[in-house]
Amino acid sequence: IPQSAQSNADLHRMPLKSQLLNTAPSGLIEQAFMDAYFQNYHTSYPFVHEASFRSQFYEQSLRPHGQTWQILLNTILALGAWSIGDDNSDLDITFYQEARGALQQISVFETGNLTLVQALLLLSNYAQKRNKPNTGWNYLGLAVRMAMSLGLHKEFPGWKISCLQREIRRRLWWGVYIFDSGAAKTFGRPILLPEDRVMDAKHVLNIHDEVCHRPRIIFACSLLS
Repeated sequence: IPQSAQSNADLHRMPLKSQLLNTAPSGLIEQAFMDAYFQNYHTSYPFVHEASFRSQFYEQSLRPHGQTWQILLNTILALGAWSIGDDNSDLDITFYQEARGALQQISVFETGNLTLVQALLLLSNYAQKRNKPNTGWNYLGLAVRMAMSLGLHKEFPGWKISCLQREIRRRLWWGVYIFDSGAAKTFGRPILLPEDRVMDAKHVLNIHDEVCHRPRIIFACSLLS
């Protein structure tokens, strides 16, 4: 068999994601789907700060929480691929499988951080969109419990964290709140959320992501907080 023909045969046996990653310039495919995520999905569900995540994507030393960040990355790529795909495309599934595989390699019950809450929350929504309601329900349950363990449902006025950090915590909590409430109504299942009297997280601010980096606006955020 000619070498070129053998190479083509090997290429056809490779998963679609591997084909694209091997033939495209380094990082180009991931960047395209990351762009799709922030253009198509993030505008409705702003759980991840775009500028921070892009910086982490390009600079490995900025990535928080080790393996957990890779789970979030592949989940974002899966949603990005899904948002621009069609019924015949399964590229998003390969990213989802990588996220799921990485998730199985860590101890979810002994690991808790904002990055993992972001990943679990997005995974729950992705699974539901891919007609896996029970899988999505399980991811969401983990996200709810972890969010509460991290105190996202509470305000800590004396905690000296940035406007951006405080805003992301609120966005995550109300994302968890909305998704769990919606899933309970859709599937007729019990709500996992705490009682109103134990929640005092403030609502998210009606601002763009980049506003939190402006000194004058940061002062305004502190007043609103």
